[in-house]
Amino acid sequence: MVPLKKIQRYVKQYAEVIANILKCEVEIMDENLVRIAGTGYFEKEIGKRCEGFVYPHVFETEESHIIINPKENELCLNCKHREKCTEELEISSPIFYKGKVVGVIGLVCFTTKDRDRIIENIESYLKFTEQISDFISGKLFEVEEEIEKRDRVDIFKKIVNLYDKGVIVLDDKGNIVDINERAIKELKLDTQDLVGYPKINIIPKREKYEDK
Repeated sequence: MVPLKKIQRYVKQYAEVIANILKCEVEIMDENLVRIAGTGYFEKEIGKRCEGFVYPHVFETEESHIIINPKENELCLNCKHREKCTEELEISSPIFYKGKVVGVIGLVCFTTKDRDRIIENIESYLKFTEQISDFISGKLFEVEEEIEKRDRVDIFKKIVNLYDKGVIVLDDKGNIVDINERAIKELKLDTQDLVGYPKINIIPKREKYEDK
């Protein structure tokens, strides 16, 4: 399973997009509750583990949560940073991957003005956040597919090179995709000749080749 850390660069971009559009601060946690992206106040907190109780609750319930006046919410009562907390509102949405929560997106407001602005369109903000969560999930699947494809190619190349007969692998245009050491030796090719994957023609075994 591909961890969010693997696509941290993309996750940071998503966090910035959310912050710019919704005009609030954003932080994104991975499966270990480590902050891998953050804007504004949270930017300097990247790489640190979340010590609050809201995000663990999102992992547990697998649901989005809207918390107004965090210090008064029951999830925040035991937080050691409660007395110093300056958050006015928090929206948390899970990031799913293969049916499992692998991260959390958190939208945070630090002023009553921003809080009231978001509350007026809370459903739209929540829906947008969940859509970004889906985009991140899609990127995880995309990266996994690329890794699997690369692994298959590596395995195929190993098999080709272990084969005791000459093997040349071509694409549909006749360009060399791979060639093993035995083929290079038997055909007396110079590895420099293979630079750029030159196009070659295959002549059937029974077809006579005549110079013109």
